[in-house]
Amino acid sequence: MVHLALATPGITAEEYPCDIIGPFYYEDDIVRDPLPIKAGEARSNNRPGLGVELDEEKIERFRVK
Repeated sequence: MVHLALATPGITAEEYPCDIIGPFYYEDDIVRDPLPIKAGEARSNNRPGLGVELDEEKIERFRVK
C-alpha cells in the first residue's frame, strides 16, 4: 500500500486512507533497509524501483519447503 501511495500522486491519505502499519505486525522483515515509516508517515528513498533490496538469506530462512 505504501509503494502504491508513494507512486501515485492522485492518491491522497485524506481521500483514500491507507494502512502503513503493516510492517509493524511482523517480527522480522525480508528487505535489507525498509522504507522509513514513523509517526504515521512514510517516505520514499532515492533507490530505483520499489526502493528496497531483498535479503536473500531471510527469504531462504522463511521459505516454506
